[in-house]
Amino acid sequence: MATAKPLALAAKPDLYMILTSFHRPQPDIHLLLSQQIVCSLSRPLKKAYVTAVTHDRHIIFNDEKYICIKLDWWHRDSLIIILKAIHHHPEAFPDVNDMSFRVFWGIPATLDTLQIDLSAWFVRYFEHWKSRRLEYGYEPWLVVGKVFDYDEDYAKLSARIIVEFTGWKDGGGMLTGPKGTKGLETDGPLEMWEGWAPREVMGEVEKMKMEQYRLLYEILDAMDTWYRHIVHLKTSKQGSCTCSPIEDCVVVGKALITTLKSQGLIHRRHDHVAFRGSILELRRLLQPTEVKLRRALGGFGYGRCKVYDSMRKLLKDVDTILSKVRGFKYDGTVEEFNIDALCGVMMVLPWSTGQMGVVAVGVSLLLMVAITISWSVLKTLLSGACFLAKLI
Repeated sequence: MATAKPLALAAKPDLYMILTSFHRPQPDIHLLLSQQIVCSLSRPLKKAYVTAVTHDRHIIFNDEKYICIKLDWWHRDSLIIILKAIHHHPEAFPDVNDMSFRVFWGIPATLDTLQIDLSAWFVRYFEHWKSRRLEYGYEPWLVVGKVFDYDEDYAKLSARIIVEFTGWKDGGGMLTGPKGTKGLETDGPLEMWEGWAPREVMGEVEKMKMEQYRLLYEILDAMDTWYRHIVHLKTSKQGSCTCSPIEDCVVVGKALITTLKSQGLIHRRHDHVAFRGSILELRRLLQPTEVKLRRALGGFGYGRCKVYDSMRKLLKDVDTILSKVRGFKYDGTVEEFNIDALCGVMMVLPWSTGQMGVVAVGVSLLLMVAITISWSVLKTLLSGACFLAKLI
């Protein structure tokens, strides 16, 4: 076995460790350690040591024979800090401003994996980073919060990941954040591995994934129900409209159907969903319809139009589903959140909620009055059946 100059952390070493990089093409790191210290603190490392002894795998260094264990490790920099700490090296604890979040969250991840109960040694780094736990790029707080037993905003973070991240169905374990967000210390997109979360959150039962599926299929069921209702209105010839302008509901409804069909959200095979966006992106597909519906409700009036009624019910049903997004704590506790509170965005465009100011409201009122007067003259002529044949 080829050797590189090792980093001696023990005064009288009797264990040789080789750290290989799990995810980067980096050279191996060779360490000289104390077998007693390492094996007394970590059951997995003790198991690796016993395996090495059992299979009589040795390495010769400086004419001495050391038992050698080899680890493929994701967080090598973090593991080295922990090894320095347990071997009583003062440089093991850098200044909080000199430790990146990537290295920091690797420490609790390593402590958790290797079953080393030394989180109290790294509390000052935890305090330094905890204020950023809900920012994009800090999703590994799922690991940090669990190891440091800090559950504030923990369920909210897990719920936000459920509605904003994509990739749950791809099978590779990699989730991608909202469009336009970037990962820390990288120019690439914001990504996270499903395995970042502890087993209590996203382990064997895959709670977060199942919650994402629940939201997705409940929304799809609401869309299917709405579309079947529109088909029923057409075939039963029960669609009547008193909209002003006439058939405006047809234009809005047809645009929504086109959007849903283009995304594979209706006319789909059972349990087959072509849509690969997030739950938040799925909700935003309804925004143009919501804006047009609010415009009809607020100014022109839609009378007793069954098409508009059905679209209003669809939006209400979807928002009811998204008002109870479940977030999970590491102790199994479940909390429910409204999607607005999770994502910090309104589900409709700002102008439709009266946030554009007094000037915009005044202009809108003037236009509303003018158009209402014009249509009042022709309303009786334009009232009648809504041409649903044009809709589907």
